[in-house]
Amino acid sequence: MKQYFSQLSVWIKGHFYFIFISLGTFFLLASLASILFPVPYNRSTSYGFSRNNPEGGITDGKVIEQPISFDGKTIHEVSVFVSTFARVNRGGLITLQLIQQPDGAILAERQIATEDIQDNANITISLQQPQALDDCVLRITSSGCTATNAITLWFAQVPDNTKVSYSPAVINGIRSNVPLVFSWTETSKRNRGLWELLLLSCICFTSASLFAKSTNQD
Repeated sequence: MKQYFSQLSVWIKGHFYFIFISLGTFFLLASLASILFPVPYNRSTSYGFSRNNPEGGITDGKVIEQPISFDGKTIHEVSVFVSTFARVNRGGLITLQLIQQPDGAILAERQIATEDIQDNANITISLQQPQALDDCVLRITSSGCTATNAITLWFAQVPDNTKVSYSPAVINGIRSNVPLVFSWTETSKRNRGLWELLLLSCICFTSASLFAKSTNQD
């Protein structure tokens, strides 16, 4: 083992310039690859607003709409925060629709039984295939839900000095002042991290070193 490390030390000293150039080159190439070919991933995001006050129950005859501008992002799903106030609501259905604007095309639709909805949780509607979207509306209606057997939505608490661009919710055609508490999952991209670059560089450097060593031996 000692002889091995001694030989390795001699080899490194003899090839220091080659090692330096190789490592720098591979690190540069890895950095360029990180910038030119970022890693796609899915992330859940929202306006970042907290809950303020309940909108009220989702009851029959009420149409709740939340306009959303996705600005061309690739969207997977949209979720809205609801509460039951520790009550089990039975026999009702909540319908979620994601509607494209301005043509009114229904991009996704889901019905959820009220007894399957948990307290202080998100209910989600997913697109069959993720797609780039611009202006949409999340429409929420119900069937078989009354004031004593309903799911509650929440309005968001919007700071006075917010710089976030948002669209207020619309209840039965009447525009409110703030949006609902909701979120969405989108495809985003990130550059490869430092550890990924170092790992890639080390793999390339080690491979090159082994190749150079075997060539010298031949």
